[in-house]
Amino acid sequence: MNYLVLQQGMMQVVWFACVLGAARGLPFLGTLAGLAFVGWHLARAGDDARSEAALIAAAGALGAAIDVALLRSGALSYASGEWIPGLGPHWMIALWMAFGATLNVAYRWLRGRWFAAALMGAVFGPLSYWAGMRLGGVVFPQSLEVGLASLSLAWLLAFPALVWLAERLTPEPAVAMAEARRA
Repeated sequence: MNYLVLQQGMMQVVWFACVLGAARGLPFLGTLAGLAFVGWHLARAGDDARSEAALIAAAGALGAAIDVALLRSGALSYASGEWIPGLGPHWMIALWMAFGATLNVAYRWLRGRWFAAALMGAVFGPLSYWAGMRLGGVVFPQSLEVGLASLSLAWLLAFPALVWLAERLTPEPAVAMAEARRA
């Protein structure tokens, strides 16, 4: 099976485990799924495992910082999983890390395409949170409009930043290259 298709399918499983787990008071399900996905990805990264791990950690850190800003602004809150007061839930950090694992496979084509990355982030980032709200994992305390606008701005900046980091940390990702040669 094509690694891109497999990875994206697994990422969707992680997203649902995170959101539905949080919505049902079982936030560790998503955290475990996210960390298992990251471990699977790193095991396949070969020579790039160290740089992929750095990228994944950076995605988790950036996501945690964005979540703190969004939580403190009152733009959103989460159903469960807060482990340190004021910090986003552990399942969201795991989800950000899992997303970081997709940057050199599914989103490799965005390298150098900053406008496309910003546009995709501004549109699809908030849509993901909106879907999470519909499933009960995310709440927009002020209003849906404020929450989505805040998320749109955050993802407008975050997605190109993550693509840029992927470029800098993994100039020629072996995971994508090895899979492309085998396909």
